[in-house]
Amino acid sequence: MMIPRFQPFFDEEEIRYFLSCQSGKAISEFEKKFAKLVGSRYAVAVPYARTGLYALLKSLKIKQSEILVPSYTCAAIPSVVIASGNIVRFCRVSLRDYNILPEDAFSRITNKTKVLIPIHMYGYPANVKALREEVDEEILIFEDAGQGLLTKGVGKYGDAAFYSFGLYKQIFACGGGMITTNNKDIHQRLCEYIDKNFKKQSPLSTLRNIVKFFSTYFIFDDVLYKITDIWIRKARENFYKNYFSSFRRHIPSDFLNLLHCIQAKIGLAQIKKAKDMIKRRIEIARFYDEELHNLKEISLPPIVEGATYAYYTVRVKKRTIFEERMHKKGVAVDKFYHYSVPYRGIFRKYADDKFPNSLLASKTVVNLPIYPSLADDPEKMEQVVKAVKKSL
Repeated sequence: MMIPRFQPFFDEEEIRYFLSCQSGKAISEFEKKFAKLVGSRYAVAVPYARTGLYALLKSLKIKQSEILVPSYTCAAIPSVVIASGNIVRFCRVSLRDYNILPEDAFSRITNKTKVLIPIHMYGYPANVKALREEVDEEILIFEDAGQGLLTKGVGKYGDAAFYSFGLYKQIFACGGGMITTNNKDIHQRLCEYIDKNFKKQSPLSTLRNIVKFFSTYFIFDDVLYKITDIWIRKARENFYKNYFSSFRRHIPSDFLNLLHCIQAKIGLAQIKKAKDMIKRRIEIARFYDEELHNLKEISLPPIVEGATYAYYTVRVKKRTIFEERMHKKGVAVDKFYHYSVPYRGIFRKYADDKFPNSLLASKTVVNLPIYPSLADDPEKMEQVVKAVKKSL
């Protein structure tokens, strides 16, 4: 039996919402309840988190400006900055929590800087308070909370935040995203921009979302995953072959579509479980820390108050060997070699400095299984720990 790196926390609740919730009200209800969950005044649903960033930049008419972005991030973020007609500038990150180093960000601010995008990487709280206290009020702060749902302080000091509901996030709604803000003017401009520029999902997308939703129950089944894991790994390998050839590869064809009501329905069911799911992630992270902290061959992530552990990210020197050994022992792991964006493909020409921490992380990080239902199975958690010890 293969333990997956991730498994959606789905049960009959998602099916009940899928069948019973009124489609016409699902999206507005999702926005309302999500805003309440994260303690924000406004929430606006979008098809992708990256669409949220794009809509923020466009609705506020930010163009030909410098946007500061961490050097260790998903390529979608700098891609959207470029696609919006702006200039991406990379900042160094900490190896402790992989978040932006405030002092480095301060040193890169010029009179062309209009936006700073701290990322709550892996669910660790970025020091947005320090950024807000030091940077000029005319510089906007848009928090990337794609991996930071309910992470401590998210949305408290920034002007807006954008979230993701993709496969590896704290809640999974078969994709989709959300923008939150406490600023009435930003919210109004966002809504006006979306009303003018976004279109409804096609009937084909409805079918696609239905298939995606129901297939999730089977793809991550304990028995079937040993087969689907092989398919997933090959699909990821093929996908990343041309991943950095153009920034436009990160702008999907349905980039400016409205969120689908099916995604909103699933999101409503996931919201009810959100706090419990994060509680389980924290329990697993603490278990790993207790069991693995004496190993010299591995660098563990810190246990931080307010972190929500979208990932449990360790660093190992011989990563390829480690990954192969873990799979042989029945534990699937992930490596984010592609997150050091300034060293990848088309983005190299936007890098005006060296980013050693980002590069080191991209060569050594491995993500261990930390999906919520794993907390209910001590034997599987022990299997992960034993596999790590034997694979080093």
